[in-house]
Amino acid sequence: MVTDREGSRSGLGVAAFFQGGFLVDGGKKIDKDGVPGKNVPPIISRSTFPESWSVIVSTPLVNKKMFGSREAKAFKSMPPMKEEVSGQICRLVLMKLLPGIAEEDLESFGSGLSEIQALVGDYFANVQGGRFASAESKKLADCFGSLGLVGIGQSSWGPTVYGFCKKERGNEILSKLKEQTSKDISLKDVDFWLTSGSNNGVQWGFADE
Repeated sequence: MVTDREGSRSGLGVAAFFQGGFLVDGGKKIDKDGVPGKNVPPIISRSTFPESWSVIVSTPLVNKKMFGSREAKAFKSMPPMKEEVSGQICRLVLMKLLPGIAEEDLESFGSGLSEIQALVGDYFANVQGGRFASAESKKLADCFGSLGLVGIGQSSWGPTVYGFCKKERGNEILSKLKEQTSKDISLKDVDFWLTSGSNNGVQWGFADE
């Protein structure tokens, strides 16, 4: 396969396109001079996303978004992540996220993901101005937490925010989110999506009759 992600930092987008599920990649291989390789990082774990969980996603309307040359410049300006921080993230993936998925323990999974979000958010804080990319994203995250969503985080550089809940509570929480955010002028036009994890790759064409 030819893709423009060979020089990127993650193999998740490529793998998710083909197989879906909850994926963990092995990161970029670094040579002796500290230069990342150009191969797509290998997938080292794939788990089936629980059908009993839902995800609520929202993207606030903000002017500044991080991508392209601006994103590349931001990465170059950042120091290497401290080994104890990356080690803590690896431990949380191994001890909370993967067991939480395997045992369908949403609380354990959610607490682990929230801890990772805090660590990564602090690492990016000098560039994005805080743990979240914008004041609006932070407001959404706080709102998500107040209504019982867990595993609340930001997608990459944001501004998209997500949170997890049991499927039976999804519509109830979605309704309350819309009600609460309609009272805030900076969030009143924000859309929300209630979705779930996909355990299949991308599909196209017409299904058989």
